[in-house]
Amino acid sequence: MRFDLTEDQEMLRQMTRDFARSALSPEAPAWDAARALPDGLWATVAELGLAGVCLAERFGGAGMGLSALALAIEELAVGEAGLAATVLTHNALCVASIERLGDDTQRKTWLPGLASGKRLGTWAGGGFDGGPLTVRATRTDAGWRLEGSLPAVSAAGRADVAVVLAATRPGAATAFVLDRGDWQAVDAETVGLRTAGLGEFVVDGLVLGDERRLGPVHGGLVEAIVDRARVCRAALAVGIGRAAFAAGNTYAAERKQFGRPLTDFQAIQWMIADGATELDAARLLYRRAAMLIDAGEPATAEAAMARVFATEKAQAACDRALQMHGGYGYTRDYPAERHWRDAYAAAVGEGTHNGLQRLRVARALLVEAAEPAPEACH
Repeated sequence: MRFDLTEDQEMLRQMTRDFARSALSPEAPAWDAARALPDGLWATVAELGLAGVCLAERFGGAGMGLSALALAIEELAVGEAGLAATVLTHNALCVASIERLGDDTQRKTWLPGLASGKRLGTWAGGGFDGGPLTVRATRTDAGWRLEGSLPAVSAAGRADVAVVLAATRPGAATAFVLDRGDWQAVDAETVGLRTAGLGEFVVDGLVLGDERRLGPVHGGLVEAIVDRARVCRAALAVGIGRAAFAAGNTYAAERKQFGRPLTDFQAIQWMIADGATELDAARLLYRRAAMLIDAGEPATAEAAMARVFATEKAQAACDRALQMHGGYGYTRDYPAERHWRDAYAAAVGEGTHNGLQRLRVARALLVEAAEPAPEACH
């Protein structure tokens, strides 16, 4: 499998990288302290074409595929991880769910505004990997009655559109699309990804008609959609890890002990070597999974592998950056602590913790091992 970028992918990556370096990185500490992104930033993101990267062109998207979206998310995360998480949820979960589950009328109604960035999308899911479905939908004479809540939903208070998975029978969910005003949001004071607008998502007695139901009843838990988000979650983690890696290396090169820069010491050199190796491997894993998905191949195990490895190695990169800074790493004067907080927050989402992702990988491999070998030729 080749990992060469197409011309369009390279252009998107370079454009996003330039934007992150010039517009995001310098402002990220202040935005983190304020726990909010500035008004108008989402419109700028949309002007760059990042609100509909994977969406088909007939709905106003770029039609570039998951590989391109993951590359863009990695570069955004180097500059400002909360914005990268918002782009992830908007594209890989909200837009993807409506495109894949919705009918033609629903796609034409909801997707153009999301693709243009005039509307921001979010996703309130659950139920994957055996997790709880905490929003319920009950069929009544008036329509579907939704009630319940979900914690830590991205852009819960800022989004204009939400795709919600609601339990419609034990172990099964149905997807619905909600418009601004259909839900309430309660801000959460998270430790990391503080600019992503994570908050509690609450629906209380909302009644919707079938025109708001996406796909079949009991058919909302679509693994292929969440696989895409797991790949992007891995890309988000790699970007955060890269930011921490660069911060640690810069500090170590400038800081002197015994008249020598820290980078002269073998212990620091080993940290640099390990960080570079692990982040590069994590990138290759998420790119492999993205390419399989773009080719229409199943990639549940590969997406889970990428998510586990990337999120854990990003955390390791941030831990090393803190160590390189010494006591300064635990102060707000340097960016290492922000990257550390963001890396641990990035490991939450699309199927809860990594232990369950490991079970997903193992089960996929055990199924493959149990398949009979092909008969020998005679």
